[in-house]
This record gives sequence, C-alpha cells and structure tokens, in this order.
Amino acid sequence: MSATFADGEPYWVEVTTPDVPVTAKFYQRLFGWTTQDLGESSGHYTMASLAGRQIAAIAPCAQDAHPWWNVYFKVSDPHRVAKAVESAGGAVLMPPMDVFDQCTIAVCQAPDGAAFGISRPKEHKGAETWGVAGAPAGVTLLAESDDAFDFYETVFGWRAGESTMGSSLTAAGADEPFGNMHVFGEERPEGVRPSWLAVFKSEDVDGFATKAMELGCTVPVGPMDLPGVGRNAFVVDPNGAGFTVVNA
Repeated sequence: MSATFADGEPYWVEVTTPDVPVTAKFYQRLFGWTTQDLGESSGHYTMASLAGRQIAAIAPCAQDAHPWWNVYFKVSDPHRVAKAVESAGGAVLMPPMDVFDQCTIAVCQAPDGAAFGISRPKEHKGAETWGVAGAPAGVTLLAESDDAFDFYETVFGWRAGESTMGSSLTAAGADEPFGNMHVFGEERPEGVRPSWLAVFKSEDVDGFATKAMELGCTVPVGPMDLPGVGRNAFVVDPNGAGFTVVNA
C-alpha cells in the first residue's frame, strides 16, 4: 500500500554494512528487492525498491562498527526536536544536517542508549510502500523498563496503549499505532541492548526464516505465534544486523 506518515512516525529504515555491494546482493535474494547505488558522492548509499517503489536503504559503515537497522522518524523541525532530545536527557550524536536536497537528518540517543534518527523530508519522502510483504511494516522498541517511554512522550508527544508485545506506540497526530515497546527487564537476553528494531512484513514467516538461514542468517527467536501479532521471527543477517518479520 502507498505510505503516508504523520509527524513522529517512522518513515524510513536503513541497514548499515561495511560492504554495501555484498549486502545489497544479499537483500536482493532475501526480499526480492532491486537496489540502486547512488554513487561515490553519496558514499555509495544504496536505495532498495520493491515493485518499483523505494522502501529502505543500505548505508556504509566502518569496518569496526556494529551493523544495524537504523530507524528514522519524520519530524517537521529537526532542530527543535534535537533540542527536545537534549532537554529530556538524551543526546544528539549527529546534529541536524542537510542531505543534498533530499532531507534534513539528525541522529539521536535516548537516555537508555537506544539510537534513532529524525528526518525532515524534502525531495525524499520516505518509504513509498509500507505494510506489504517485503516492505517495512512497523518498528519495535526494546527497553529495559516502562520508564523508557517517558523520554519519547516528552520529545514526540507519543501515546502508549496496551498490546500483546507490551505497549503500543502511536504518534500525536495519528489514530493507529506505528509500533510497539517491548520491555525485557532485568533478565536481558545475551547480546540484547535498548534499541529500535525494523519490522518487515512476510506472508510466510516460516518459509522466510528457512530461506534466511540458507542465506547465512541466524534466527535466534521464532518463528512463533503471538496473540494479536501473528506469526513472527527475529532474524540476524550475516553482518549481525537484526530485524523482525511478521505476517500480521
């Protein structure tokens, strides 16, 4: 389906990797995406498309950096939001900057260490498809406690509701939740830290998990059924970047 986004909703995701061409080929095989390298001037930032619509990107990172799926939230004033992040006890890891004529972005960090991006669209409007098989379908916040929500409520004005995943998250100007917050508490699974996860849609989660493992992924959690969510699995790509797939 075509995508429209309210302020405060996730509207773009990108995976970082030390080897963009290899990772692009991997996701082409996994999701059936087509990719376009934007060239040396962009650091070989590579757009990923599904059925001719841009839905995500593959971005370069240093060899010693931990690859991850970055989540960007749409905002109308990144400078104001960056100040709100700092006032609420978070940090601005990269201050607002223009990316050519495409958007203005900043990278921020919540008090618990979860990093996320904010972006004001210009020519680049975000994902052109959302919630269909092979495309982003939402996000999940992994948190140590329910108190983590207070920061985002202050910065973005989000609302929290009940869900089988913990708490649903809804932007101030929206009616439907865009994602969930899952609190893992004191018994944190090994390797898990407060962070944002990109969630992708799959019509066959079990088949997707099998294919992912054949391509070199690990599947630490699932596939399994969650009431109100559906069949889902947590997948880690060969570089170590994790994401979730759901069939809801």
